[in-house]
Amino acid sequence: MKKILSRTISTSIIVSVLFVPFLFLSAQSNNTTTNKKTIEKEVRLENKESKIDNKLAQASSTENRLQNRESNIEKVRARIASSTASTSIKKLGKMTENLEKQEEKMQEVRERILNKETKVISVLEKIANKLQERINLLQNKGLNLSAAREKLMEANNKIIEMTNEATRLGSLINTPLNPGNEEPLFTEIKASQAKIKTLARATHALLVDTIREITKVLPKKTATTTATSTN
Repeated sequence: MKKILSRTISTSIIVSVLFVPFLFLSAQSNNTTTNKKTIEKEVRLENKESKIDNKLAQASSTENRLQNRESNIEKVRARIASSTASTSIKKLGKMTENLEKQEEKMQEVRERILNKETKVISVLEKIANKLQERINLLQNKGLNLSAAREKLMEANNKIIEMTNEATRLGSLINTPLNPGNEEPLFTEIKASQAKIKTLARATHALLVDTIREITKVLPKKTATTTATSTN
């Protein structure tokens, strides 16, 4: 009995000695599997975090590019605005310079035009005054000079129109130039000059007619008077 009990105890000890390492290995194997899964999860999480970080980096890079583009656009707009302002200033400067040159030219021709028209009027007035004196003299001698006086009156009326138009022309010439009135002003000046010329021609024609009317009433010299004067 003792021998059997002794064998049983020995067998139990042997089994225990052999089974304990197996349990330890089994537990170690389970722990290894668990650790492996944990590591794999951590790796997957790290990969996900890495992807998220990459996406965030890409988003940040895209935002930076957009900000740079907006900054470049603002710079371009600023350059365009500056260029436009500079161009406008240059154009304004050229316009001012052209107006000043035109004003100088107008100043040069102003006196020439007015002097020319004034001289024409002055000459016609002198002729009209001399004819008036001639008519008065012959009328005092009893000659009928009503036709000549009528022609001379028409001529004097034309001279008055010329004088008024010359005054208007002087006002037009002295009008300051600006981009809005340049073309119409020149048109009016030319029209005024043309009117004065037309009036001058008409006045001259009337003065010639006056001389003809005076000549018609002058007494004719006789043949005797002509022969005597010849001898």
